[in-house]
This record gives sequence, structure tokens and C-alpha cells, in this order.
Amino acid sequence: MNFSNKILSRKIELSRKDIVCIAVTAVYALITLILIAHHEPFEDELNVWMILHNLEGFAMWRHIWEDGNPPGFYILLLPFVKAGLSYISVQFVCWFSCVLAVFFLNRFSPFPAYLNIIITFSAPMLYVYPVIARCYSVLPLLIFPAACLYSCSGKDEKTDTVKTVIYLLLLAAIAQNHVIMFAFAGGMFVLFLYKSYLMRERRPAVIIAASITFTALAAIVLQCITAVKTNISYLKFNDITLDSLKNVLVPFFSCFFDIAGCSLFSGAMKNDTFLFYLALSITVFLCITFLYCLYRKNISFAIICLSAVLFPLYIYITRYPIILPYRVFTVHLFFVFFLWLLLKKKNILYESIYGRMLIMLAAFLFWLSVPTGIKISLRDFNSAFSSAGNLSYFIKNNIPDDGESILVSPATWEGTPVAYYMHPRHVFDLNGRIIKYLELHPGSLDNNLHESGITKGKKYIYVIASKYQREYLASQGYTFIYETPPAMIVEEDYVLYRIP
Repeated sequence: MNFSNKILSRKIELSRKDIVCIAVTAVYALITLILIAHHEPFEDELNVWMILHNLEGFAMWRHIWEDGNPPGFYILLLPFVKAGLSYISVQFVCWFSCVLAVFFLNRFSPFPAYLNIIITFSAPMLYVYPVIARCYSVLPLLIFPAACLYSCSGKDEKTDTVKTVIYLLLLAAIAQNHVIMFAFAGGMFVLFLYKSYLMRERRPAVIIAASITFTALAAIVLQCITAVKTNISYLKFNDITLDSLKNVLVPFFSCFFDIAGCSLFSGAMKNDTFLFYLALSITVFLCITFLYCLYRKNISFAIICLSAVLFPLYIYITRYPIILPYRVFTVHLFFVFFLWLLLKKKNILYESIYGRMLIMLAAFLFWLSVPTGIKISLRDFNSAFSSAGNLSYFIKNNIPDDGESILVSPATWEGTPVAYYMHPRHVFDLNGRIIKYLELHPGSLDNNLHESGITKGKKYIYVIASKYQREYLASQGYTFIYETPPAMIVEEDYVLYRIP
């Protein structure tokens, strides 16, 4: 009883940093929660939930493996989805991960308070990661603690097995988040192995954790070998030309200051103006300068950071030239990670100009994204992110499910979000299969409707397509039925046509 009284009567003392951290996190949590409440998910967000919800056992894991996305995010969400929770559970996990990451950043980072605030309310942390529920949303919560646990000296690492094990497991989780994280996680793992060799590492727990990390990285390699044969997005190898470089690098770096400049959103600023190229030049200059200053402070960190940036760029140029903001902003997370490692050496702020420049460059790079982050957040709050829900509402209220018609989408990435909202009514792909998730296997776009037999006895076929296909559908003599309001997402504002 006395012990309980002592616990209850103990005065909790919060430092000024604790109070600021809690206040910033609370404001951040409230703002992002409001944004999520007004956010309508698009195909990439819904697809993970639909795979876990509609597939079971071996079929589920086979699809995940052949699709090319590492299973880390699926494993995290599996208990929630299989427990019968709705898609909201996915949004909550992604949002809560970012809230915890912001708390961790503001409480434990070695950065000046102003840099923490800029990072917290920058485009990646204010909007891209907490609101757009993708696997990348958990990266800040993996990378920030990994930076905190990394040991700058072999002596510290040798004396704390628990921290080393957790650090290695975090690297494994980062590697299993997405293939674009392979070079970063792999580089830090190789650096760890080098240091462990010098220290003659023999702790069993550390060896087991290192084995897990190695397995996670090796699995990425094996999965990529499979995915380039089983996913139509990666089948073709594109030659590296000046045009291919421009088509990737310009939207990639423009996303730093204009999120809509990527391949995902509509409404980008004009890319043929002096202001655009000035902002683009400043962004590239800042990134190169950051890498140079990092090189002056730590060559190993600079090499790994450069590799982490170039590796996904190579993928975009040669296999998948679609620039998405949550992938672009991993560069910012890399910069935070390596700056965090350097600032753990307390005297870096004063020992050279490069240390001070790194802090200023990081602040400027994140600050560049603040205006576009606020702008895109307000757009999402006030308008439709995707129009899939709008189209589904129209169909439910105007096209009876009486067995006389079927709904068909020419591409599963167009039909998947509509299929989510139309459940339990089916939407079919051109192969005549029910769309239950995004299907990207070779042959998934082949038109086998007649052979499948699903059109037999049907009076009408309703075609669900993106607006850019409107002219083609009209040229075929199909009957126009409905057009959704504009959406923020490219290809997710729709037209509905009827055959005949």
C-alpha cells in the first residue's frame, strides 16, 4: 500500500523540451487527423488492404511475392485486416506511425529546435507520409530510431547488445519496406559488418540479428528477379538516354518544391518558366552541396547516402519511370538520418563550417517543401483526391444491379478503387475476372470478355475508364453516361460509357 502511494504521489517533472515536444506532437496529430478524415484513398492505398482481405494463404503470399513489393508492410497490417477491420485500420497505422515518429524526432534528435519544427511541418511529414497510407508511411518511425541507436564508435556498440540488435532489426524492416530502400539498408549493413569485423564481433544475439538483416536483404534480390518477369510494370528495360534522364530527373527534383510536379497529381506549376528552372536549379544545388558537405565530414556516410539516392533513380530510369512523392521524399529521410549520426558528435556544430552548413542545408531543403505541403493539404481538404467514390455513388443510385448489366474496367489500376466502393457488386477486368485487387501479371490487360462468358445474356456493358480515354470510347460509338468531377489524382477522375 505504501509503495502504491509513493508511485501515485510521485511528482512528474517535465522539462521545457518535453513540453515543447508534447505540444508540437499534439498539434501535428490533430492537423494530420483532420486531413485524413477528408482524404479519399486512391488505388495504391486501397490495394494492400484488398490483397489481404480478398486472398488467403499461399495465394496471398504468392501474389505479394510476384507483385514485387516486399512483404514487410503486409505483415504489419495482416493482423488488423484478417481481424475484420476496415480500410480505416490501414490509415490509422500509417498516421499513428508518423505521430510517433514526430514525437521521437522532437524529443530525441540532436537537431536544433527550429530544424525539428521545419521537418515536422514539411510536405513529407505533414501530408505525404501521414495522409497517403502507403508502406512508406512507416519509414520515418524506422529511420529516426535507427539513427538514434546507431553507434558512432565501436566501443559504444560493443557495450550495448540490445541497442545493436534493435538497430539491425530496424535495418531489416527498412529493407523490407520497399525495394528502393535496398541500397540504404544494404550500405548501412555492410558498414556494420566492416566495423564488426574490426571489433571481432562474436555476440550470439548480434549474430542472429545480423543474419535476419542479411536474409531480409537477400530476399529483396530474389523477389526482384521474380518481379521483372511477373509484373508488367517492370518487364521492359528502358535504355538510358538524355530523354529518359530528363523525364525522370526533372519531375523527381521538382517534387522537392512542387508535389504536383510528380507523376501522381494534377495541377503542377508550368515547367517551361524561368521560375520553375530557377527553383529546380536551387534544389539540385542544395542536394549536391549537402552530399559534398557530408563527404567532407564522413566519406562512408556520403557514399552510402549517394548510393541510396542513385539506386531508386536507376530503377525509375530503366524500369519504372513513374515519380511518386512518397518515394522522392525518402531522400529527405536519408539526409535526416546521416545528419543525425553526425550531430551525435556534439562538437560538430563548432568544429568546421561543413557541420554548420549541413544543418542549414537540411533546414532549407525541408523548408522548400513547406509551401507545397500546405497547398496540397488544402487541396485535399477542399476537393476530391480520387473520384472513385463519386462514380460508385452514381452507379449505385442510377444503374440497378438487376442482372441485365455488368461493370467492366479496361485496366485494373482504374477499376480497383471503384471495385472497393462497389462491393459486394462486382467490377470485372477485360479478362472477365472479378477485380479484387490490382492485377499486373502479363496478360492482365488482354481482352477476353467474350471468351469468358460473363457478357452472355447481358443487355448492357458499362465501361469504367479514366477521362483520358473519353475520346476513344466516344469514337467506338459507345453511349456516354456520366463524368465525375475533377480529381487530384491523375487517372482517377472517370467517365462511364455504355455498350451498346
